[in-house]
Amino acid sequence: MSEDIELLGFQIEKGLIPTTWLKVSYPTCKPLGPYVDDLVNRLKYIKGCCSEGVGRHVWLGGLFQPQALLVSALGDHSRVTHTPVHLLSWDHCMEPPSPGDSGLLVSGLLIHGARWNSALSILEDQPPREFISKMPEIWFKPILKSERKEESRHRYSCPLYETADRANYVAHVLIPSQHSPAHWIYRGVVLLCQ
Repeated sequence: MSEDIELLGFQIEKGLIPTTWLKVSYPTCKPLGPYVDDLVNRLKYIKGCCSEGVGRHVWLGGLFQPQALLVSALGDHSRVTHTPVHLLSWDHCMEPPSPGDSGLLVSGLLIHGARWNSALSILEDQPPREFISKMPEIWFKPILKSERKEESRHRYSCPLYETADRANYVAHVLIPSQHSPAHWIYRGVVLLCQ
């Protein structure tokens, strides 16, 4: 038996994703069992996108390169509105859009270091021993850069990463908050695709 096959068997036995798979896989921090479940869900999602189109509702965590979808969606909006793409940016809203509004409804994001209060529609400190919680659907709304309200005392520009190791940056998402951005930066609050 070759060393590669032996290593593959050892890693599967220990519940680790084989290194030969990771070379061609999407970024992940999961062990083998949850990785396989996630892979099956991703394949179902991508199959649906191929047969029915991407649509408005998007699971960024199900994509190999979520940044490409965000850039592509801005390009589509640019063509429809005849606005140069370099003048466009994303704004982020927690309330659902009207039927005629453009943009993406992103679901499946997780927040690390804080939690979303649906009743007050703001970011708040998480309870003790709760590190990660689910975010509601976020409307990525294309707007002109000149109209974008940047990070302010009541909007935290939260970095979004593909995985918890924070190696694969996707974008910044503006989230309403009653605390200053420094409060969340000090706590290391980030959004995660998985």
